[in-house]
Amino acid sequence: MKQHTTTIIVAVAALLVIAYLLYRDNQREKQIALLLSQQQMNRSEKGGKPSDPYLDNQVKNRIIKGYTELQECYKAFLLETPKVTDGSLKIDWQISTDGKVITPGIVLSPFKSETFHNCMLKKIKDWEFPPPIVRKYVVHTFKFTKK
Repeated sequence: MKQHTTTIIVAVAALLVIAYLLYRDNQREKQIALLLSQQQMNRSEKGGKPSDPYLDNQVKNRIIKGYTELQECYKAFLLETPKVTDGSLKIDWQISTDGKVITPGIVLSPFKSETFHNCMLKKIKDWEFPPPIVRKYVVHTFKFTKK
C-alpha cells in the first residue's frame, strides 16, 4: 500500500512539473510572438524593409569605399561616347562566410556597354567584406551622373 501511495505521489509531482514546463514554454512563445509583432510594426513604420546590421553597416561601408574604384569604370565608359550617360545600375552578389564576393551580376542597367558592365563586376568581385556568420545576399543600386 505504501509503495502504491509513493508511486501516485511521484506521478502527481511529475505531472505538476510537466504542466509547469508547458506553461512556461507557452508564456515564452507569447513573449516571442509579441516581440516579433512589435518588430514587424517597427519595420512597416520604416518602409517595410527588414533590417540586417551586417548589411546596413559593414556591407554599406565597403560599398561606399569602393565607389572610387567604380568611378574608374564609369569614366572609361564615358570615353566610349555613349547615348545614355546617366542612370542607375543594379547589381547583386553573395558574400561567402569568408568575406569573398560570389557571382556578382547585373540585375538592371540603362547602360548598353558590356565593357562597362564587366569592369563593374570585376571590381566588385575583387572586394572583400568582413566575414558574415552565414552567406549574405546583396542587391545594390549604383547611381552614375555625368557632371
